[in-house]
Amino acid sequence: MRSSVIGAVALLIVALAAAPAAACPPATSVLKSPRQGTKEVQAKALNDRGDVVGFADGRDGRFRAVLWRGGKVSRAVVIGVLPGYVSSEAYAINNDRVVFGLLYDRRERTFPFRWRKGRMTLLRGPGGRREQVAVPDRNAINERGEMAGTLTGGGRRRAVRWSRTGKATLLPPLPGHTWTNAWSIAQDGTVSGWSRRLPNEDGENNPVIWSRSGAVTALGTVPGRADGAAEATNRSGLTVGYLGNLGTDTDPENDLATAWSSATAAPQFLDRATPQDTYGELVDVNDRGQAAGMSGTFTSTGFPRARPAIWQTGATGLRTLTVPRAARGHRVVSTQLNDINARGDIVGNAFGLSAAAFDKLQRVYPVRWTCPFGR
Repeated sequence: MRSSVIGAVALLIVALAAAPAAACPPATSVLKSPRQGTKEVQAKALNDRGDVVGFADGRDGRFRAVLWRGGKVSRAVVIGVLPGYVSSEAYAINNDRVVFGLLYDRRERTFPFRWRKGRMTLLRGPGGRREQVAVPDRNAINERGEMAGTLTGGGRRRAVRWSRTGKATLLPPLPGHTWTNAWSIAQDGTVSGWSRRLPNEDGENNPVIWSRSGAVTALGTVPGRADGAAEATNRSGLTVGYLGNLGTDTDPENDLATAWSSATAAPQFLDRATPQDTYGELVDVNDRGQAAGMSGTFTSTGFPRARPAIWQTGATGLRTLTVPRAARGHRVVSTQLNDINARGDIVGNAFGLSAAAFDKLQRVYPVRWTCPFGR
C-alpha cells in the first residue's frame, strides 16, 4: 500500500513538472493617488516586490513623492520633504524599499534625496557640497543601494554615482569630451548614459557605460547614426537605448531603438513597432532580456506621439502595448515608459491631450502593465 502511494505521488510530481506553465494574461491598471485633491499623479519606477514609486500633487498644488507598497493605494506612503524644500518626487526604488528622488526648493531648483524606512537624507555632491541635479531619467538605484544621477551646477552636466552611504563620485567623460549624463545603474554598479564634446554645434551624444571602477567605454555607433544614449544595462552586459541622426530640415530626426549585446559589440538596430513610426527607444532591460520603451512619430512641432513598446532578446523589432481604456478617450495619447522589473512588469504614464502639444494636457494616467510578455 505504501509503495503504491509513493508511486502515485511520484507520477503526480512528474505530471506537474511536465505540464506547461500557467498562462499569465497581460493586463493594465491605473494607479490612484493617496492624496486629497490630486490633479496629477505619475508612476516612475517599480521593484520586484510590486512596489511602485512616483508622485502626486494635492490641494496645495505641491507634489509629494509616493510609495505604493504592493502597487496598492490602500498601502501607499506619502513621502514628505526636508525643511527648506517645498515639493518631492520619487524616481527609483529597490527591493529594500530604498527610494531615490528629488526635492524642490522655492526657486524650483532640484536636489537629490535618499529615503528609507521613513528617514529622508539629502544626497550631496563630491566634497560634501549641496548640488543641483537633473530630473532622473530612469530607475537609477540598484540592490546595493547605489544610485546614479547627473549634476547640473555651473551650467554643466556631470554624471555621478553615489555609494550606499551617500558618497558621490564623478564619472569621467570620453577623451576630449566635457559633458556626461547618467541614465541608470545596474546591479553590479555599471552606469549607462552618454558623453558629449562641448562646446560644439552638432549636439551629438555618444552612448557610453561606466564600469564599477569608473572606467568609461564608448558603445558602438555607425556613420549617420551616432547620436544617442545607453539607457540601461543588465547583468549579462546587454545594454539598450537608441541611436539616431542629428535632425535637420532636410533630414528630420529619426531614431532607432538599439541593443548592444556587450560593451564591444556592434549596435543592433531594431525595427519600430509600425512602418510609419519615425523613432524608437528602449528605456530599461531586465536580466531576462526583456526591455520596455516607446515607438512613435514626431509631429512638425517636435511633439512625440509615442506608443508603449516592448522587446525581448531574439526579436528583430518592437511590439506595442495597449493603453488603459480610460486614456483612449482623448484626442491625442502619448506614453512614456519608465521601468521594467525582473518579472517583466512595467510602469509608465499615458498623457491624454486635446491636441498634439503638451500645453493641451488634460490628464496623466499612471499605468502598470502586468505580464506584458505573456508569462
